[in-house]
Amino acid sequence: AASLVDEIERGYREYGIRHFYLWGDTVTLNARSFSAFCDELIARRLDIRWFGNARADNLTDPAFVARLRQSGCWMLSLGIESESDEVRKDMLKRLERQKIQAAIQNMRQAGILSFAFFILGYPGETRATIERTVAYALELDPDFANFYPAVPYPGTEMYEKCRRDGSLVSNDWAKMEYSYYLLRSGDLDEKVVMGAIRQATRRFFLRPGWMMKHAGDIFKLALSSRHLVWYAATRLLRG
Repeated sequence: AASLVDEIERGYREYGIRHFYLWGDTVTLNARSFSAFCDELIARRLDIRWFGNARADNLTDPAFVARLRQSGCWMLSLGIESESDEVRKDMLKRLERQKIQAAIQNMRQAGILSFAFFILGYPGETRATIERTVAYALELDPDFANFYPAVPYPGTEMYEKCRRDGSLVSNDWAKMEYSYYLLRSGDLDEKVVMGAIRQATRRFFLRPGWMMKHAGDIFKLALSSRHLVWYAATRLLRG
């Protein structure tokens, strides 16, 4: 913990860096060791902010979440993935619904923004299950959300399964990323899934309640990055 905070302190004092992305799959996973890191940051009273990835079932203790906030955490991203407990189990991501809700609530109470990720079009899904996941995202109401297509990365069990059952429509590795959907099964194909992602994004971010809640952020962004805001707004409205 001390050596990690030494790096952060050097960046802060020598280069004026105040915002840090703690790059890792799940930086908060070991609550005990990460608490030591937070305590080190708190003790040095560095005026910094940090962001990282977490698991919802790792954030069910309000005291731990409050410590993250005290150490400078301003936002955490969470892989929620699906509304269905069964789909998450098939992904080998065992997350219980009540723990997801507790994590969002604890972050909100502590003043940490939540950024939730959802995957659409996982093998075995239908249009109905996709709709339930999007509705679940609106119900959870995290501060931000991203919707991604399921990607059959080579070397994973998902890739082998899709290859065996014939649902993989392309072996082009250049397209095995979030801009494409390479599966076809049941009533799902690239057009349906990518269209659902665009629609889900519009439904989430164009809600009047969301826009009012983040009006200050939108205004500041509009002043500092007008071309970016105009581009994003026109793309969003056009679908």
